[in-house]
Amino acid sequence: MLFSIKEFKINNETRVKLLLQESVPIYWPCLYVLKKMRVRSPNTQQRFLGDLVVFLAWLNSESIDLEARLMQRPNPQYLSESELANFSSQAHWKKKTLGKLFSGTRLHPTAYQQVGASQAESRLITVKNYLSFLYEALGHPDDRLGQVAWMVKRIDLSIKESRPSWKRKTMEPRGLTPEQEELLLNKLHPDSDENPWPKSEALRVRNYLIVLLLFSLGIRRSEMLGLKQADIDYRHNRIQVVHRPNDPDDPRASEPSVKTNERKLPAPEHLMAMINRYIEKHRGSKRAKTHPYLLLAHGKTEGDPLSIKSVDAVFNTAKKAFPALAGVTAHTIRHHDVYRTITVISEQTEGLPIEDRMQKERRVLSFKYGWSDTSSMPGLYGQKYYQEEADKAMEKRNKKLLDGAAKSDKKDGK
Repeated sequence: MLFSIKEFKINNETRVKLLLQESVPIYWPCLYVLKKMRVRSPNTQQRFLGDLVVFLAWLNSESIDLEARLMQRPNPQYLSESELANFSSQAHWKKKTLGKLFSGTRLHPTAYQQVGASQAESRLITVKNYLSFLYEALGHPDDRLGQVAWMVKRIDLSIKESRPSWKRKTMEPRGLTPEQEELLLNKLHPDSDENPWPKSEALRVRNYLIVLLLFSLGIRRSEMLGLKQADIDYRHNRIQVVHRPNDPDDPRASEPSVKTNERKLPAPEHLMAMINRYIEKHRGSKRAKTHPYLLLAHGKTEGDPLSIKSVDAVFNTAKKAFPALAGVTAHTIRHHDVYRTITVISEQTEGLPIEDRMQKERRVLSFKYGWSDTSSMPGLYGQKYYQEEADKAMEKRNKKLLDGAAKSDKKDGK
């Protein structure tokens, strides 16, 4: 079964992702997206349908026509406990592995490849939500709600029981080294002799502006691509991050989405100066005047809003010119900005009780990076700082233990 996910525009405004089989929309998954996820971002819809494809491929491999079974009367046939257990036991394999298993290929134990624990759980949650929708739509009025409750309980239990065995990725501290920071801020400067875009001043200025926006504001790549000229407050040197789902101004096939809360961020003078330089010298093309977005494509698609792929290409070119930038992405810079912010907060609150320090840190991080008050993101993004602090604490503790042991040895030797 050949599945594909395509983006469509409804009424030439609302963007939605739909699931196709051999270029034909699949009715029930598409209806689910239109009824349950229409207000969600296209990226969220994409992830949901990507997870759902795994379930639909499993149904096909088991020769289960679920819709036909649910519409049987007077006794619809819901998925059995053994069938749910069968799928749940395979939810943690990568699609490549599942494709071989579903086709009947026998695999050597070392050939099995797992997805991360969060993705395995996401697949089961997706199936739980989709089955709830399908059972309520197609099941018998007398028993469908009871079947939904039973199915939800079984899948929740499967998630709980499977978590210990799922592969969990170690969260490595992320950020920039001093060398990488120097390369980004100095070697990529538009006036640097070593800038990797020597033939185009527009590219040099725009690409350095990308670095400054990420480095100075700590915003996400998609938030940066969504910036409009009207979001820049020149009077107060502030830049606003705004939610604009299904923006009619945006002609891009893949619309950048803002996942975090809206906020106004202070912009340093050097960033504002680079924005002015870019707008005044390189944003005057005819195509650029048809939309309000700050960052543009330069070249064949001159004047179009900049795409996500183009931002990734900027970093790929920089890595080729400076191998020390290997592994650096737009998101790495966001992690690094969190590290710098936590370091400053720690210095400012050094004399306060630990509870007050932690409370201020969470408040500042939540506002600056657009996270909710209950988000776990501050802990995840602050890994580099917390790792360094843990290393310092361990070093201090070990030194104290060794000093104590040395004194004890001297005392015993007397």
